[in-house]
Amino acid sequence: MYPITVMGKLITAFITIVGIAFVAIPGGMFASEFIAEINKSKERKNHKSNDICLRCNSIDIEPHKKENERDMYVCKKCKFTWLDS
Repeated sequence: MYPITVMGKLITAFITIVGIAFVAIPGGMFASEFIAEINKSKERKNHKSNDICLRCNSIDIEPHKKENERDMYVCKKCKFTWLDS
């Protein structure tokens, strides 16, 4: 089956465009976020365990050491602080 009338062809074209907008565009956005998360995961694997925030898994941390204490780390992203075990 396919549309024969002009009105049927216009409705079919409209439905096709709307279908592409609701499926292809969100699918592309989902795929790009998925790839970005895979790249972040690979980047995290290349760092030592002390180089990853325990709360947000960010790799943007800085060591913060006080005298007579164990090593302390601070996440620049979420401001979480933890001691090295």
